[in-house]
Formats: sequence, structure tokens, C-alpha cells
Amino acid sequence: MKREIRIIGSRVHGVGYRAYLLTYAMKNGFVHFNAINQQEGDTEAIYVYIEGPDEKVERFIDFVHTSLPTHAQVSTIRVEPYEGDVLPLSTYLQYLQFEQLNKGIPAILNIESMQREVLTKQDQTLTILHESVKKQDQMLAILNESSNKQDQMISCQKETTEEIHGFRKDLTEMMSERFTRLEQELATIKDALHKAGIMA
Repeated sequence: MKREIRIIGSRVHGVGYRAYLLTYAMKNGFVHFNAINQQEGDTEAIYVYIEGPDEKVERFIDFVHTSLPTHAQVSTIRVEPYEGDVLPLSTYLQYLQFEQLNKGIPAILNIESMQREVLTKQDQTLTILHESVKKQDQMLAILNESSNKQDQMISCQKETTEEIHGFRKDLTEMMSERFTRLEQELATIKDALHKAGIMA
């Protein structure tokens, strides 16, 4: 027996429907099976072609009417006799694998494109980090130079302070010496005045 089964609904593509039916066909020993995604206006459809012993085909049709993938939304199932050739299941399996591979190629190309963008952004980030490190090095050099100048200023201040202390010491000693001499001279003058009777 050969049958064409049309599964029509708002969501029968992209939900693993064909793989779901293929799994059943393989488990139940079908040799001829084919399923094609079709578009009927705004509605999605799957055309299923099955060939096998009458009883097995009837059980397959019952399965299609009573079971569907989790996310599928079916509105109509039509079963009609089919006169054409039904692909060998092994050939359909190869076709399905090729179709899935074909769908995967744009995704792989998209991933490669995204990877290139990520690498470009990483290169830009590394350039920015390199520039940042250079600027930090420049800032450290400026801070180091500033620190050296501060050390020089502190050294100069220390020298100046030491000079001032030395000058004050010298000045103090000199003034002390002059005061001592003046006191001695005053005492000599007083004594002379006293001897001359000018001072009492």
C-alpha cells in the first residue's frame, strides 16, 4: 500500500516533525518513506509518502492522527492513495542529513563572522590597553622625576637649614665675644673715671 499524508497547520516546520515520523518509520521496519516540507499560502504543510504492507501503513496513519511533536500545531491531516514511487528510507535519510548540513553551513559562516568580529574587538581592546600601559609608564616616569626633584629640594632645604644654623652659631659666638669685650672696656673706663674722681 502507498499513501500520501498531508499534515497542515500553523506550525509543522522547524519542530522536528519529519524526524519524529522518520523515527517511527525506522522503528517499525518501513523500507520506503519520504517527507517534504511545503508551504501552502500562509500555512505550513508536510507531505509524507509511505509504502509498506497494508496493516503497517494503517498503523502509521493512526500514529500520525494521534501523535505529534511537542511544539507542533496541526489543523488538518489528509490521507490519499499515492501512485508514484516512494524513496527508499535509506536514501531519504541521506537526503535529510544533507538538508540539515546545508542548513548548518550559513550558521557556521555566521559563527565564523562573529568570531572575526570578536577577534577584531579583542585586538582593539588590546591596543587600548597597550596605550593605557604606555600612559601609565609615562605618568610613573613623571612621578619619578617629580620625586627626584622633591628629593633635590629637600636636600637643598637641609643644606640651607644647616647653613642658617651654622651662621646663627657663628653670629652668636661673635656677638658674645663682642659683648664680653665691650663689658671689659666699660669696666676699664669706669675704673679710670673712678680713679680720676669723675665718678663716685
